[in-house]
Amino acid sequence: MGKDKFAIPALLILCGMLFFFALGTPGLTDRDEATFAEATREMLVSGDWLTPRFNGHLRFDKPILIYYLMAPSMLVWGADAPGARLPAAVFGAALTLLLYGFLRRVHSPRAGFVGATIFATSLMTVLLARAAITDMVLVFFLTAGMFAAFLALSEGKRSWWWGVYVALALAFLAKGPVGLVIPALVLLGFLLWTGQTRRFLREGHPLAGAGLFLLVAAPWFAAMFLLHGEAYLDAASYHTLYRYASVIGGHGGPFWFYLPVLFVGFFPWSGMLPAALWRGWRLPEASGRPPGEIRLFRLCLVWVGVVFLFFSSSSTRLPHYLFPLVPAAAILTALHWDRALSGRMRLTGGLWTAAVLGVAAGGALLALPSFAGPWEASIRKEAPGFELQALGDGYRWLGLVLAAGPLAAALAGLRSLRAAFALLAGTTIAATLLLVTVALPPVDRLFLAPLRAVAAEAGERLNPEDRLVAYGVFRPSLVFYSRHHVVPLQRGEAQAIAPFLAESGRTLLITRSDLLPELVGAGGEMTVLRREGEYLLLMPTPGPIGAPDLCGI
Repeated sequence: MGKDKFAIPALLILCGMLFFFALGTPGLTDRDEATFAEATREMLVSGDWLTPRFNGHLRFDKPILIYYLMAPSMLVWGADAPGARLPAAVFGAALTLLLYGFLRRVHSPRAGFVGATIFATSLMTVLLARAAITDMVLVFFLTAGMFAAFLALSEGKRSWWWGVYVALALAFLAKGPVGLVIPALVLLGFLLWTGQTRRFLREGHPLAGAGLFLLVAAPWFAAMFLLHGEAYLDAASYHTLYRYASVIGGHGGPFWFYLPVLFVGFFPWSGMLPAALWRGWRLPEASGRPPGEIRLFRLCLVWVGVVFLFFSSSSTRLPHYLFPLVPAAAILTALHWDRALSGRMRLTGGLWTAAVLGVAAGGALLALPSFAGPWEASIRKEAPGFELQALGDGYRWLGLVLAAGPLAAALAGLRSLRAAFALLAGTTIAATLLLVTVALPPVDRLFLAPLRAVAAEAGERLNPEDRLVAYGVFRPSLVFYSRHHVVPLQRGEAQAIAPFLAESGRTLLITRSDLLPELVGAGGEMTVLRREGEYLLLMPTPGPIGAPDLCGI
């Protein structure tokens, strides 16, 4: 796969193209990205580095680490999408290099480069390395902990165990209990399968390690309990135990929900994954393979299985919950590729499976106009006047790349597996560059930029003591881009606007043009300050409301 001395520069260039290029495209999305970014901004403004707040209210959804990472980034790069997303991109690149270094150490330089490339070019990795949320940080520390545990057991260096406990404590600070429960279950399963439980109890410093874990992870949680008491405990339970046992936000799904998520999220390498899993499962102790390789297979098999089953058992299901298994899937697939590149097996079936998946995904995008009618009608409820042709041709070019890349790789694989590997990796690179330069800008312009522009205009007009009301259109991005607290009102609550007009200072109102009839008679006359698409920035004044004249706006 090339000279080893060029591996790290090549991987850095790869990460630059996939994770950092056009990092601000599109603007921050609702709801998670804008919420994390705004909570970080409010932390910077208030100077309170302990308690996260969003829109002036306490926010206990996630622990503190993500805010500590985003705050310096936003200070340096600005309180906008690139600054908010930079930590995820940095940790994505760091995890890619970590995977390379680990596989290079325990297997071979080629396996390291292949595994790191597979991880970096997997669809879910690219998406989460460009998102201002916690998952990339969580998975970095979770993976670092698993690697440190494997090295402690395979090399007999007890000092690696201290790294395990610190890494898991940081994973806990990134996303709460899942940062401990997942790796603990993986490690327990691996120890039982390989018969090393007693060795861990002798060499793993479990009691001292628990103390180190608490020393790193506990202070912030203790501070939250001391400051906020039962309110913090209730919120923490809701976002952990209740989320696991009940459906939150309508994010449910059937028991097989994560099966297609795995194939889509690990694209374009998912065609090889079933064979890699099967080969690892069937690899016996007497196979003649090095014991370290067999243990590595078993670690990754337990890793994939625990994550898949754990989240399949959860009531709340979201696609990115499956991301913690992607590093293990990348290792299994890399070992599969490494064996094939050594001429000891063929990958024909896996390559053609990838081609079928690519043609299906690409064909769906190319055929979008023929079956998007119902979706278009649903979209118009949020964006009246939307037409599919407004998206341009970006999705068609994206469809061509997704279909042609894996198909070309399958054909190339008949002669050269190196060429097939390069074509699969190139599919993700080309698709990512097309996505951020051609496909996403129209989406941003149509769906995100109008509300962003109206919010920014409101923020420029308002003083700190003034009020900003969102009628029927509340989004976290409104708070972030207006740099102002927002009063959310639901449809049917138009009469609640009137009391704000009696208070000192100004009140501005953001709504959609199709909601204006609901505001008639609600207690004031409306002056249109700005219109962007279907979104309006209004200034209500005392008197009977009438629908404003929008001509010329």
